[in-house]
Amino acid sequence: MIEKTPKMITKKQWYIVDNLESHFVQTAAYQLGNRLFNEPEIWTSETQVRAPDLAYLTKKQIRKETPDEKTISPFVIEVVSQTDRMYKVTEKLREYFKAGVEVVWLILPESEEVYVYTSPLEVSISHGDKPCFAGSVLSDFNITAADIFRK
Repeated sequence: MIEKTPKMITKKQWYIVDNLESHFVQTAAYQLGNRLFNEPEIWTSETQVRAPDLAYLTKKQIRKETPDEKTISPFVIEVVSQTDRMYKVTEKLREYFKAGVEVVWLILPESEEVYVYTSPLEVSISHGDKPCFAGSVLSDFNITAADIFRK
């Protein structure tokens, strides 16, 4: 099932993406040609495609992709808005991990918190100067919650 939802990153939240990208370009992964993509199609099953706000893709995934291949990102980021329904957010979270995603960040701009999931039940909450990590997927990509929300 393809569920169409509106684009979720609003102009009001562009600074969050800019802050994430500014830190990502300092990683070894970026130097190797890997990228953070805005709303790429990520297949969570044979019939379900999601478009996370940001997803990490390797250069190999970017260059070798054919229409028949199903892309799975090891690391996705969702910016949670005030209008998002919790059951939908947790449904996506479970789908991502079932599909093979290793790390999911849920960014909550209103409370300036980042929920860093390494499984559907393992979560670390970052706020202020507490760093957010992307685990072994991007070991040198760490950014504090304060840096994510810096305007």
